[in-house]
Amino acid sequence: MVVNSERIAQELLDKRSRNYSDRIDMSYLIEQYGFGFITTFLHHNNSWRDHRRVLHQTLRTGAISAYWPTLVRRASTLLQSLHTSREPWWEHIEMYAAAIVLGTVYDHELPVKPEDDPTYRAMVEGTDLIFFIGSLGMTALINAIPLVRYTPKWFAGGRWVNAAHCLQSMGTMIDTPYNILQNRIVAGEAGACVMTEALAIFQGTTKLDDAEHVIKDACSTAYAAGKDTTGSTLLVFILAMVLHPHVQKTAQEELDMVVGTGRLPTFNDTPALPYLEAVLRETLRWRPVVPIGVPHTATNEDIYEGYRVPKGTAIIPNVWAISRDPEKYPSPDDFKPERFLDADGKLTNDTCEFVFGFGRRICPGRHFAHAAVWIAMAQILATFTIEKAKDSSGHPVEPAPEWGTGITTYPKPFPCNFVPRQT
Repeated sequence: MVVNSERIAQELLDKRSRNYSDRIDMSYLIEQYGFGFITTFLHHNNSWRDHRRVLHQTLRTGAISAYWPTLVRRASTLLQSLHTSREPWWEHIEMYAAAIVLGTVYDHELPVKPEDDPTYRAMVEGTDLIFFIGSLGMTALINAIPLVRYTPKWFAGGRWVNAAHCLQSMGTMIDTPYNILQNRIVAGEAGACVMTEALAIFQGTTKLDDAEHVIKDACSTAYAAGKDTTGSTLLVFILAMVLHPHVQKTAQEELDMVVGTGRLPTFNDTPALPYLEAVLRETLRWRPVVPIGVPHTATNEDIYEGYRVPKGTAIIPNVWAISRDPEKYPSPDDFKPERFLDADGKLTNDTCEFVFGFGRRICPGRHFAHAAVWIAMAQILATFTIEKAKDSSGHPVEPAPEWGTGITTYPKPFPCNFVPRQT
């Protein structure tokens, strides 16, 4: 059952969340591929409740400010890289997304050459496998042809579908950052992060059935979910700025008026920058990076507006269709931040939260994701003007990127220039 209406999604998944918080059976991935740690795939049971408790406790609105220094520091590194590095700009966006999640979840600093870092390597390989195998096409293939999971690693593409290899990679992804952080905790060197906060709250108590196991799994999920969605959202933002220079100019004028030119924007400036917040919300709506929500399932039979919803029915929120509702968002394909502002220029109550899911399954890291994208947007626009690339004759090149697909969707690399606003 595909739900194309925000109203219906809220009626079923929010207001009747007791009945619509389960997941479809993913046992073939959980048992064979080691996906049992992924919070998103867990059934609506005690294990999922423990995961949710850890993530909500450490990523709630009131806890996010503890991670602001990490976000600001990594945003500053991003600006320096965009200004001085010869590497493609999109690699710096990807590195920012990885760095802020690793720093926030594990208090882990990426070195200058992250490819030499065991934690980074483990997380990248694990996340890549999750997003490849977890895509709709691959899950259908593996479910239909179980022998695919035995494809030898040496066979073309085998490492991407071999279940034993994936199972091993998942274990490495879970254990590597945890073990490194534990050594730093013992040495008294660990700073504030999601894992240290969770261990302080839950370890040695009876609040969770197996605190260490739950925390390790929940933190690995937080990295896998946070890194790709944050990076993809920033890619969409940069594309929007290149295609809509008038929006970029308006946001920069607001930044100049509120922040000035003598410093970079901080989170304390957020209330005075409504247009920038509107740009962020429109970025989320214009090209939602998770266009099809993860299916919920009905625990029991239900009746909704005269229709019978059988037990076990998969309810799929069509986030793309919701974002294109012409009654709520006129001219939905246009990038118009003003749709989130009232006549007085103040933000409306529409926070575009539907892109983060519904009901009890809503993304627990949404407040962190918002902060991570906001600070990068604010500091990039304060420092650079993002312009179209130019061809050999000096003419602007209109970006027309292809879109990557899978669990998330994102614009594939396209040329553009980050021109410093001030020297």
